[in-house]
Amino acid sequence: MRDHDVLLHVIVEIKDIIDRYLEVGTGFPEITIDRLVEILDRHELVVAIDRLERGFGRPQLIN
Repeated sequence: MRDHDVLLHVIVEIKDIIDRYLEVGTGFPEITIDRLVEILDRHELVVAIDRLERGFGRPQLIN
């Protein structure tokens, strides 16, 4: 999976978790935070962010 795909997948997962939290109105924000931290701590996400921050995967300008 490309780095951008990893990021997009994670964003969709995070949005789903937040949407469910807001819809249900659960009284357990700790569980929601734990789920978000699990997603944000995934190795493939950490690696993808690192590569993107170093400039890999950026679109090349054609002159």
